Amino acid sequence: SVSMALPVARSNEDVPPGTQVELYGLQKAPELNGARGVVSSSAAAADLTRRQIHLASGSTMEIKFTNLKIAPELTRGDQVVLVGLQGASHLNGLEASVVGWQDDRLIVQYTNLVLRTSETKALKPANLVYVRAKGKRPGEGGQPDAKKARISSKLSLEVRKDLGSRAAAGDTEALAKLITDVPDLSLKIVAIMAKATAEQNSRHRGLPHSDWGDGLTISQHVTNGRNDGILRRYIAPGEKIGGDAFGPGRDAIEWCKNLCRKYQRTEVLPMIRNDYGDLAEYLQDGCTEKGK
Repeated sequence: SVSMALPVARSNEDVPPGTQVELYGLQKAPELNGARGVVSSSAAAADLTRRQIHLASGSTMEIKFTNLKIAPELTRGDQVVLVGLQGASHLNGLEASVVGWQDDRLIVQYTNLVLRTSETKALKPANLVYVRAKGKRPGEGGQPDAKKARISSKLSLEVRKDLGSRAAAGDTEALAKLITDVPDLSLKIVAIMAKATAEQNSRHRGLPHSDWGDGLTISQHVTNGRNDGILRRYIAPGEKIGGDAFGPGRDAIEWCKNLCRKYQRTEVLPMIRNDYGDLAEYLQDGCTEKGK
């Protein structure tokens, strides 16, 4: 699968649900040009010149067909990201391999992060986004790696480091301010909690059962499917991840902030004290991700 000389859609009929596409010619969001996506099976956009597109990041956008190139169909061995799943939303953001076909669906193989087992599932093409071909590592052709997580905070690095050092030493007020003012911190904490749950860590319970599904969706997104607590993707304020997983009017960052506040005493502070997932070090570095 290559992005060179891909045909441009001439109408919405050229890009029915399940079509793999590549974004191009976007003026207001040029950073998305070259990104791969799939045409959603959801209801068509109100504007008949647009299609609803699921991106590998988990975002859903309405894009004009004139900004869509038609990419090759998925084939055996392609690496994909699961998107737009409703009944199994906890799988959204997970990377998988195409291993076969079943009627009008593709069979994909992925790793169950909780049981550490390999599982297969038959999914519609509209729930899969191509990321790279068989045998390629991230960044070796296909879709470029997701952007590194970046700070979206008005606090300076000096202030973040001061508050982070105090929070690492047990200052709950400093921690609360960082959770409020540094969106990436709440994402980091939820990712580390999901890591603890998946590893069945003996010292840290991580995410309770009631929050496991949505927490894992977030973790898989921000860690690029690795669930290792290291931020590799950024979520913009107001962005929803995992389709309708967070309900109307709720966004991913606010959900994470509320979760951090809810479990600050029972989970977050003990993880900081033990530097589980390098959380104390992350705070001391001013909430700057250094992992890869």
